[in-house]
Amino acid sequence: QKLNMSEIVLGSILFAIPLGSIVSSLLAPWFIDRYGSRRVLIQAAIVYGTVLVAVGMAPSLFLLSLALFVFGMARMSCFSQSIKGQILESVESG
Repeated sequence: QKLNMSEIVLGSILFAIPLGSIVSSLLAPWFIDRYGSRRVLIQAAIVYGTVLVAVGMAPSLFLLSLALFVFGMARMSCFSQSIKGQILESVESG
């Protein structure tokens, strides 16, 4: 209500979450290969916590959309890809 948006605008803004997830699913394997799954998982957790605060405090529709996009990136793909990488690394190491 604070941002005075209609249901159509809300639906469009919420689309930023799966869009961020799609972009992240393309980038996460590269980051995991380059930096390792543990480091990516830790960074994703930090970004996830930070962006949750940003979503709640977003003063404009643009910043809310941006925060939800980053939320989708951190929540969906980085976490799941990094956790899969951690599992694979532990299985391979015995």
